[in-house]
Amino acid sequence: MTKRKDLVAILPATVAAAFFACSDGRAVGVDAEIADTGFADAGLPDAGAGADAGSEDVRVPLQGCNTSDPGLICAGAAKVAITPQGFETVKPELLEDHDDCIDGAPTCGEIHADKLIDAYKGAWADNFYVDTNGNGKFDGYWIAGFGASRPIQAVHDDTWARAAVFRRDGKTVAVVSLDVVGLMYSDVTKISRLLHSRNPELGFEGLIVSSTHTHHGPDTIGMWGMTDPYSGFFVTDPDAYLGKINDEYVDWIDEQVYSAVVEAALAMKPATLRAAAVRTGIENLVNDLRDPFVLDDNMTLLDVTAETGERIATLVNWGSHPETLSGHNNFSSSDYPHFLREALENGMAAAGEFPERAGLGGVAIFLQGALGGMASPLHAEVSDRSGELRQREDFERARAIGERLADKAFAALQGAAPVDDTTLSFVSKVIRTAEANKYFWMLFDMGIFRKRPIYRIDPSKETMLDNSAIDTEMAMLRIGPVTFATVPGELFPELAVGGFNDPYPYSFGRPIIDPNHEGPVPDLTEAPAGPYLREIIPGEYKFLLGLGQDELGYMVPLYDFMLDPEAPYLFSAPGDHYEETRSIGPQIVEQVFETMKELSGK
Repeated sequence: MTKRKDLVAILPATVAAAFFACSDGRAVGVDAEIADTGFADAGLPDAGAGADAGSEDVRVPLQGCNTSDPGLICAGAAKVAITPQGFETVKPELLEDHDDCIDGAPTCGEIHADKLIDAYKGAWADNFYVDTNGNGKFDGYWIAGFGASRPIQAVHDDTWARAAVFRRDGKTVAVVSLDVVGLMYSDVTKISRLLHSRNPELGFEGLIVSSTHTHHGPDTIGMWGMTDPYSGFFVTDPDAYLGKINDEYVDWIDEQVYSAVVEAALAMKPATLRAAAVRTGIENLVNDLRDPFVLDDNMTLLDVTAETGERIATLVNWGSHPETLSGHNNFSSSDYPHFLREALENGMAAAGEFPERAGLGGVAIFLQGALGGMASPLHAEVSDRSGELRQREDFERARAIGERLADKAFAALQGAAPVDDTTLSFVSKVIRTAEANKYFWMLFDMGIFRKRPIYRIDPSKETMLDNSAIDTEMAMLRIGPVTFATVPGELFPELAVGGFNDPYPYSFGRPIIDPNHEGPVPDLTEAPAGPYLREIIPGEYKFLLGLGQDELGYMVPLYDFMLDPEAPYLFSAPGDHYEETRSIGPQIVEQVFETMKELSGK
């Protein structure tokens, strides 16, 4: 999610009537799943059901990896495209006029409400879009990020499900990076069930799915759909010209993730691992848009090579919003991770003071880090490798950031250390957390957000208002000294690293509080003293994965969690408190810390 508008931008004054009109007459027990979620069975057989059509996808792991030899670790990697295909586009004259549209687009950005109202006056199907498949509905995609009503008009680069699979002692674990704004836990559990039911021979022990959080791909959550030009509220009628979230597309993504994991498993070979951890600094890379100025610039890398010498995968963990292109872009793209991965796989020519970099081959996998509160390339000073300033919010700026990160990764890998201990373990825990943000509950209840199971906190209460909870999950994969730990949302960097005290090691010479800060100043004397998440997570090489297993919005430190007293979560509190309106609630932070300690054995 990106810092642009209060929740009121999609929930106007009419929201109160809509909110209290939501049906709540369902008899739901404290541990019962709401019947209309659609995920009770996910259409899947019981685990191990031999009759499943996909049960013959994998009979045994290949390349000598079907062994319990305690000294052997096997690995495989694959990438499967999730690029939008065959979609319809909005007529460009309906888009907001911008002076800075990229790649020569005549107009770009969101749909202009007044122009859409004019289109209503005629034959809307003719005035709004071209109905290429003749079904009478707009079969397009709404971009996840910035304002609502921003349609995808073209594709710049493929978006991907990229998977690495590790197997040791008869146990198999998959780590997936997905180029979407976020994938809900209900989808992650669906994919896990697919893997268990269709491929029991692989002995899948666990699955980690982390989203890159690109703000230039289709909305997979439901936050950025089309708004009605008259009321300003989301149009939810599935038979209308725009519909809501494209559930068919998200279901297809689930299958593509499954396919990527299976393809990676089929490609497994005996492997050797090397790991590295460095601090990148923030120059030419990232900015902090919310006080205190704290950024987690830790980059962690895992180099996975077959015993025969060819590279299997390169995994890179670092944190910043992929929103370089800002809101005046209508191209589908994975933003700077695209250029980072391309550089790692295929190399880069020499430029300026930077040497030529030979491509590593294999599959490059970018795993998002602590990007909340608000790590972003917006307003950062960015120069490319040749030294040319790239301040225009376009693909050359995204390339500059991605390739600068790639140079950091190449340099770090030169000193990567062998991972001799490859003991593999996987643990996870389901967390039930309250929907303190009542408007999140409303959007789930109305079917605007992608559906997921919802539970009553107190079954004796008839109403679901202030009485609903959802399940999420945290997971931890350890391979010797390398640890992958997930957080189910957009983690504030200060929760990862601290950095509140002089000499402010994560403020990079910037004032930790902007002297021109508007509104109440965060009281750093109330900030948590630690330990912080990077101190809690075990191991020498720590992959801290934001948006892992779920997307519950921002995870805001409790000392600085402030809500509007009149309309909490609907409006921002005075000052810089947008992120709270996009949070499931303040309780999630304490739950994350307690669960991370539990998973770490502390």
